[in-house]
Amino acid sequence: MQTDELMRRAQTARDLATRAGVVARSMQRGIEAREKEDGSGPVTAADLASEEIILEGLRAEFPDDPIVSEESGESGTPGRGWVWCVDPLDGTREYAQGRDDFTVMVGLLYDGVPTVGAVGIPAEERTAWGALGVGVFVEDEPVQVEPLAALSDAVVVHSRSHRSDALNEILARLGPKETQGFGSAGYKAVRIVTGQAHLYIHPRHGTKWWDSVAPAALVLATGGTFADATMNPIVYEGDREHRNGLLFAAPGLEAPLRDSLTRP
Repeated sequence: MQTDELMRRAQTARDLATRAGVVARSMQRGIEAREKEDGSGPVTAADLASEEIILEGLRAEFPDDPIVSEESGESGTPGRGWVWCVDPLDGTREYAQGRDDFTVMVGLLYDGVPTVGAVGIPAEERTAWGALGVGVFVEDEPVQVEPLAALSDAVVVHSRSHRSDALNEILARLGPKETQGFGSAGYKAVRIVTGQAHLYIHPRHGTKWWDSVAPAALVLATGGTFADATMNPIVYEGDREHRNGLLFAAPGLEAPLRDSLTRP
């Protein structure tokens, strides 16, 4: 894939995530969340407004590309080639509570590989974006992630609202320096690609394509590791849910993680 085409798509994702984030942030004060009819989590008017902005922009710029989006479902026929994956408001629960750890995520698969990602953090007025073979930027500044060799030096970020016995067991096995709980998966991934953290692990089911594609593209573009919580590859085919969780890690940690998470 040509670099200029990747940059065009990455910049479009950045611009849409940023614009939608501004609108979501402006709606946050006093907003109320309701449970979705299928029981899959909360939703607000801001989720829907953000999604409308992103989908309208993608359809105008890339009318032939399929889209998988959290609130409106799918358009086109996702398969090989380009597939957009949109989470218009990741961390809705935190957003409705008035917290800052929510994001707007626009990601792009190419032949099943997370290739382009943009994660907007509206409360911090910044967007992390990039693509495989291009690199990662926060706003206009390129970022580089220093490798980390030892899990004992790692800062691990995890879900603040879904801490489980399984996670506690994994953390005890890994023995990190520090753990921190936040909302959005994208928020946690941005902390990794900016060097504020080193590992995100979510050992439970429940995350979907739109939760992973944009942040995974950023982590992979910095040379990091993306897998499920058992260190197996995530395949973007069939079921839209990641049954074995998610893992994002900074460069250098793949070998110690594999040793720690796969040994008997």
